[in-house]
Amino acid sequence: MLLLLSLVLSPILKYVPKAVLYGVFGYMGVSSLAGNQLWDRFLLFFIWDTNNYPRYPYVEAVKLKPLHIFTAIEASCLVILYALSKSPASVAFPFFIGLLVYVRKGMACGPFKKIWSPEDLAALDG
Repeated sequence: MLLLLSLVLSPILKYVPKAVLYGVFGYMGVSSLAGNQLWDRFLLFFIWDTNNYPRYPYVEAVKLKPLHIFTAIEASCLVILYALSKSPASVAFPFFIGLLVYVRKGMACGPFKKIWSPEDLAALDG
C-alpha cells in the first residue's frame, strides 16, 4: 500500500534532499549489521584472544581455522559481487549469484572436505 502511495507522492518526494535519503538508508544499513552472521564472524578477525569470543553456536561447534576460512571465502565473494555490480561487466552479476550455489556446494566435496565436516558446514550455514 505504501509503495502505491509513493507513486502518487513522487512529485513531492523529489524535493527531499539526497543527503537525507543517503543518511536514512545508511543508518538502516549499519543498524541492520548487528545480528548478521557474516558481519559477526568478520568481527571475530579483530578479537585476538579466543577466550573473548562471543558464545555463538557456530563458534562453539567449529574450530577456529575453518571458521575463518569460511568467512574469508564468503567475504571475498561479497567483494567480487560488489566490484562486479560497479563494473561495466555488471551484466554478469546474476550469473555470479547463480555460481555462488556451486561455490557453496563445492565446499562440501573434493579437497575442501578435509577443511569442513558436514556438521561444520551445517553450523556455519545457520
